[in-house]
Amino acid sequence: MRRDPRAQRLVPVNGIGSITASALVATIGNGRDFKNGRQLGAWLGLVPKQYSSGGRNTLGRITKRGDEYLRTLLVHGARSELMHVHRRTDA
Repeated sequence: MRRDPRAQRLVPVNGIGSITASALVATIGNGRDFKNGRQLGAWLGLVPKQYSSGGRNTLGRITKRGDEYLRTLLVHGARSELMHVHRRTDA
């Protein structure tokens, strides 16, 4: 992580530490395989499953497809950030 500039750029993001940054870089590399963030979210299984019937669309639970370890790290980082955001003065 110390030598990889891609991981170093991720660490300042709230909720992402050195473990999550290293896992992201090791798993997705430079991220050019994804057109946008929504595609990355779908690949990780963080988007709702869609059901459609007769022109009616319904969104279900998250699909939970993709890398379980990376998804868990990102969810825990987001939950930690939400718990501590009220303590910050810059938010």
